[in-house]
Amino acid sequence: MKTKSTTIKTLFAALMLASSMAVSAQSAVISVTTVKYTTKAPNVFAMWITNSGGTYITTINRQAAARISYLTHWLASATNGSSNVDGITGATLGVEIKHTFTWNCKNAAGVTVPDGVYNVNVEYAEQGATSNFITFQFTKGATNQTPSLTGNAFFTSPSIVYTAPTTAIKNTKTSVDYKIIHSGNILTLNYNSHLHGKLVIKLYNLKGVVEKIETQSDAVGTIQIKYQGLKGIFLLQITDGEKYVDTRKVVL
Repeated sequence: MKTKSTTIKTLFAALMLASSMAVSAQSAVISVTTVKYTTKAPNVFAMWITNSGGTYITTINRQAAARISYLTHWLASATNGSSNVDGITGATLGVEIKHTFTWNCKNAAGVTVPDGVYNVNVEYAEQGATSNFITFQFTKGATNQTPSLTGNAFFTSPSIVYTAPTTAIKNTKTSVDYKIIHSGNILTLNYNSHLHGKLVIKLYNLKGVVEKIETQSDAVGTIQIKYQGLKGIFLLQITDGEKYVDTRKVVL
């Protein structure tokens, strides 16, 4: 059976650990070289992501203007058809080149997609010719991945380097000088934030539930927490932006 002291220590440790963890971004760096197949130079190009079921996710790059109609596979896949501009766009290309782009593992709405298998679709067409199309797969997950890919006569040297997110401990050096004054049903915190970040104050009960949240954007100032109706032992957590500062026990 846990005692109240054990509960406080466990929650205190959990809040300190959670506040000091930072998760790095994940990404997939994708490269492929297109090969000339007619005597005409101008060509259009598109690279986009679909999930394992073929559902459109986002366009990474599209190089096409007046000749966009040649990108038949992309037009059929992209949610908004020829009006889709959620990726990097540009004019029709003059020569075949090595294409290298980074996907941030987010969909067209800017939301990180869930782990799973994803298709990197590549299409290009030279003026007046039928387009060439190829798909490469990789798995987005908890580990880095560099899948073995095979190109063809039109797409050479394909590569995907997926970097999984990593968790690291952030610097926990205190960046806010503060003093707490307890009077009546109000906790008053006078502070000076050296980082000039947004100060966030959270009051947790012993179940780890946030009872009160107060924020302040000024570098120097006062925050008041009115806790009428709350009574007992709580943990007060103070953060400056995303930087962990301090957690302390308060009795209300």
